[in-house]
Amino acid sequence: MRTARYVLLVFIVLKMHVRLAAQEHYDAWFRTTLSVPVVDRFRADIELQHRRQNGMGNNDPFHKKLTTSGRVWVHYRPNENVQLSFSPIGYFSSYRLIQTYADEKIDPNWECRISGAAELRRHVFKKIYLITRPAFEYRIFEYADDLLRGRLKVQMKANLHSKVNVAAYEELLCNLAGGDSRHFWDQNRLCAYVEYSVLKDLKVTIGYMRLLRQPMSSASTTTENNLIFNVIFQLPAKDK
Repeated sequence: MRTARYVLLVFIVLKMHVRLAAQEHYDAWFRTTLSVPVVDRFRADIELQHRRQNGMGNNDPFHKKLTTSGRVWVHYRPNENVQLSFSPIGYFSSYRLIQTYADEKIDPNWECRISGAAELRRHVFKKIYLITRPAFEYRIFEYADDLLRGRLKVQMKANLHSKVNVAAYEELLCNLAGGDSRHFWDQNRLCAYVEYSVLKDLKVTIGYMRLLRQPMSSASTTTENNLIFNVIFQLPAKDK
């Protein structure tokens, strides 16, 4: 718990130095994940994602394309409270965040990512968990310098029902190496969501995220309002 308090304190201090932008942005993020058992304690995820954004002069989060991506994850769970994850490849095609009319005409750029993460779960109260997830991403861009980005997520999750979970988290993203040294702080995400088990192996997540971002192409901070819809289909492990 002492570590969790320290992490939360770091988040609060960093947020005090973030200036909110006057312009509000509206996005919609969709993700589909197929989770497949490989061998004992190992699973592989195939993750497809599509993000959309508003255009100039409107607040429609579905109006313009933002990002399309595909990624593969391999997860190892030594016990119920620890998960180690590695993504050997992720491909992202992203349009610029629209802040001017000129941004709407710019072609997308591609990016490849190699990622690693650790998820640590701690039982706080009955059916309530604290989840900490540090992660690293090596990002290879088409027209920019490579970046090493660090991520730290702190999440509270509660099991309300056998089919319903609710959660809230804050995640800080920082550029640790590469690129412009003045662009250390990258994003801060504050999110709440509901997870519902439609079937035994099918889950749906609906949520809202408030995201503060410092784009590479700008010194100002943008504020994004994101609608989130995720579908997770998990194939059951074969009986031994």
